[in-house]
Amino acid sequence: MESRSVIRRGKDVLVEIVVIAVAASFVILGLKAVDRLQSARVAVAPKLPSISVGAQLRIATIGFDNSPVSILLISSPTCAYCLASKPFHIKLSSEAHKNRVPFYVAVPQRRAAEEYLRDVGFQQSSIREWDDLNLRANATPTIAVVDSSGFVKAVWVGVLPPVDESILLNVVQTRSTTPVMRSTPSDSIGLQGVSNYSFRDIAKLKTERNISIIDMHERGFPGTRHDAIVMPLIEVRYRAPVELDQDELQVVDCSNLALSECEECVQQLKQAGFQVATLDAGLYKQTCSATDVH
Repeated sequence: MESRSVIRRGKDVLVEIVVIAVAASFVILGLKAVDRLQSARVAVAPKLPSISVGAQLRIATIGFDNSPVSILLISSPTCAYCLASKPFHIKLSSEAHKNRVPFYVAVPQRRAAEEYLRDVGFQQSSIREWDDLNLRANATPTIAVVDSSGFVKAVWVGVLPPVDESILLNVVQTRSTTPVMRSTPSDSIGLQGVSNYSFRDIAKLKTERNISIIDMHERGFPGTRHDAIVMPLIEVRYRAPVELDQDELQVVDCSNLALSECEECVQQLKQAGFQVATLDAGLYKQTCSATDVH
């Protein structure tokens, strides 16, 4: 009798173990399925195009047709260079209000940026979040000039030097979407006889002649232009004669590069018979990464 009771209890325990094991299996399978689903969602999530000259900008609940020019500042309260630029951003916002130019600022999250927004004094109606934009910024701070159809006419990235601040203020004061474009001779930075263009000159330069933009940074550099040919310095000597067109102007992107590297690339291209110019030589963009905009 006692042995039957022991057997019965053993069967009951065995049944419980089986039930628990089956339940645990379903839980594990369920978790794996959720994980795969989430991974799939991440994998297929579309990557928005970068904000650049010629792109059409859309901001949730905003239309640009009431003004010939609008200004968008993409900023972050955790970016040291955005905080360093606050005095200019305040001045730009004030000038925009004075000249009836719509001024918008986009931050990662409005609630998390409350203190920063309060310090800068942006109007509540002008504040949007990064997710409200159809374009992404590669770095902060980024300032874009937009026309009445929403097309981006000019972009500034990073802490601006006084000359760029003046150009942007002039855009607001004249209510014009065409900034004064400037190119500076490179003689002053040790590149004699080579024109040094600003990144804002490139769109206009492309309308005047055929150009190629050479980016000497290593592959994967986050600041690489979408329209550039990535050609690290060590590869220039043997790739340039094969891949580049002698009839085009070769514009070497020298931003965030030591001038010695820029000069070496220019000399190699000139010796190979190419027409050469530089882009932003001597400019080190003071920006924060904004690769997680969306």
